[in-house]
Amino acid sequence: MLKTLRVALVTDYMTDLGGSDRLLLSILKVFPQADIYTSIFEKQKYPHLKNKVYTTFLQAFIFRKLLRRVVSILTPLAFESLNLMNDYDLVISLSAGASKGVITSTKQKHISILLTPPRHLWDLETNVRASRFKDVIHFFSNTLSTYMRIWDQTAVKRIDDIITISKYIKDKVKKVYKRDSKVIYPGISSFWYEKNKEELTQEYKAIKNKYSIPDNFFLVVSRLYDYKRVDWAIRSCLINNKTLVIVGAGPDLPYLKSLANGQSNIKFLGKLDDNSLRVLYNNAQALLFCGVEDYGFVPIEAMACGCPVLAFNEGGVTETVVNNKTGYLFSSLEELSEIVKKDVWEAYNKRDCIERSKLFTEEKFLDTFTKYLNTTYEKE
Repeated sequence: MLKTLRVALVTDYMTDLGGSDRLLLSILKVFPQADIYTSIFEKQKYPHLKNKVYTTFLQAFIFRKLLRRVVSILTPLAFESLNLMNDYDLVISLSAGASKGVITSTKQKHISILLTPPRHLWDLETNVRASRFKDVIHFFSNTLSTYMRIWDQTAVKRIDDIITISKYIKDKVKKVYKRDSKVIYPGISSFWYEKNKEELTQEYKAIKNKYSIPDNFFLVVSRLYDYKRVDWAIRSCLINNKTLVIVGAGPDLPYLKSLANGQSNIKFLGKLDDNSLRVLYNNAQALLFCGVEDYGFVPIEAMACGCPVLAFNEGGVTETVVNNKTGYLFSSLEELSEIVKKDVWEAYNKRDCIERSKLFTEEKFLDTFTKYLNTTYEKE
């Protein structure tokens, strides 16, 4: 049944490979011929993607990177302007923003995988700490949020069925939209389990020499936005004179560098490829995960490499990391600093971390997702 469906996948934007993109790529293994619709597409960031990708009128905005907040205001109109009514049997949206608002016909099935209700609307996150225009942005964000929230709730009413990526998001969706949903956990690929000890050792030596990394270090892998709270990781390591390796990029980088104040034990590596990440996961003392995430691929990737996770005790990570077995869940910066100081991660068993991660693999996601779709179409 599923093989005969004409499918469109709709996602908020495709500008840099992140968690939603990894989920999209997983779904393409079920529907390899699906067409993709998104607001903005940076083709060079997805060199291996062969599917047709259709964009909105926002793609033509020359200064869209500089004016991304202005562009985001137009995304409801952009997705409503897409014409999907004639060519597809099934529309699947992956949405943390406006893509769930795409217009479908009464004969089409629209299943939305809600990654989260938009953070800037319902959690009041603007992520402008490092911007010189933050006061102006806060003013206009507050002014426009009322309109955007009304549109957001209206858009959800168009969805036939909702999938959420964690129990944490299921509860948020119920509170914000008064809609029930099915939890299906996304999963990591087998890549994170592939280990050649000799190659890992050689690659680690190369990375250590390139970035002057000592044998003992903590690791952060994150986009650098306010809500990720990378500043907590920096403060805890500065207080305890521990080495922190930060992998990632984003608008909060200037603020975080000023906080580190040039201290040699805080190392900013920028973005790295997955192979380098795997090497770092396999050698880090622990991953520091301080933000409140909807789900979080990074802690699962770390555990797959035998790396324990020290995570803030809220969000999707509480469903994947087992406290005092595959990591430690803390509730404040002070508590994190004490954990870092006491070296508690040394008590964790790498095998426990690896086995826990296997509950959240791409293989399990594909199996559960396919069964869900088959059951859905059997009812019709």
